[in-house]
Amino acid sequence: MPSILEVTLNDGRVITTRRDLPKGEPEHPVSDKELKEKYLSLAVDRVEPEKAEKIWDTIFNLDNINDVNELTEMLKA
Repeated sequence: MPSILEVTLNDGRVITTRRDLPKGEPEHPVSDKELKEKYLSLAVDRVEPEKAEKIWDTIFNLDNINDVNELTEMLKA
């Protein structure tokens, strides 16, 4: 769904911008860095920063993990 932002400045000028696709769509992807930053900003509300980093690293290395119990144990409260 397109979004239009319109801002009226104190001097009366109007600045308008339009975004047809939100960030995260295949045509406008989120970078790995942006995704990690967003994940960490949310995860640290629930777990220590070091644990959040370990969970991130584990998820992004799932191809190299022999037993997913390692991940599920980290996700337990």
